[in-house]
Amino acid sequence: MNDYANITQITLLVRRLDIGTKVIRVRQHSQENQLFKYRKYLSYPPKEKVKLARANMDGQPMFYGAVFSNFCINDNPRLTCLLETNKEVLDDTFVGKKDLTYSLWLNKREINLFVIPVFDSYPHPAKDFEWYYELWKELMQDDRINKEQINVLKELSRHFSLTGEKKEEENSYAYTADFTTHLFKTHPEIDGIIYSVRLKEEGIGVNVAIRPEVIDDAFELKACSVCRYFKRNKRQQLILNYKHSRFRQNGKIYYVIDREFYRDLDFKNTEYDFKTLQFKY
Repeated sequence: MNDYANITQITLLVRRLDIGTKVIRVRQHSQENQLFKYRKYLSYPPKEKVKLARANMDGQPMFYGAVFSNFCINDNPRLTCLLETNKEVLDDTFVGKKDLTYSLWLNKREINLFVIPVFDSYPHPAKDFEWYYELWKELMQDDRINKEQINVLKELSRHFSLTGEKKEEENSYAYTADFTTHLFKTHPEIDGIIYSVRLKEEGIGVNVAIRPEVIDDAFELKACSVCRYFKRNKRQQLILNYKHSRFRQNGKIYYVIDREFYRDLDFKNTEYDFKTLQFKY
């Protein structure tokens, strides 16, 4: 914990989300024809269902999502969410279909996110983090960060980047969740963190983890859509908008079939590069 204290005493690099920034979140369906009809089912989960994850301890809710890159016009937050939450996408043995609900959230005030640095843990990070790293280097060169703090930052970066065996991931989650808990406790002005994950697709992935109370007070659920993911093999994969949302005055959500869904199914035998998949926001 003293290591964390050393980090949080240095000048914090913060990315500020301007009012109206799009934050994308996804929730997997647990059964066929499932629909999430209220905001609470698309937001962070209740504490009794929360397990240890990258930025939270057991029983500690956290809102995870993705935002658009400031530098890459081809960045796709829905793809980031898909790769982060669905291991079937990269599992060559999986064949079938899955339903997912994506939700679009807009902030009503500026949001301050602490930037998790990247070092050599990320061979091809999103461009945003390469730019942030240049700012971290300025702090190092100006002697505003000592060698001990740099080593702790590198260790933090390594744990945030780690993906692999379940036991290895759990050990890293314990480290990163402990750090995030300490950060939020000592810096109430920080609303969340922004970090990169080492995904198979190079140069994408701008992830956020935001305090649940900030979501409740400062974010609006703007839209959501049910998407259907199809996979025949690792080269024949497709994800389509299946249903999109409408909101009643009482806040209840209902869904209507996307008019282009069945037309798009005509192309389901085409081979797709994931980076070329198009989503509507």
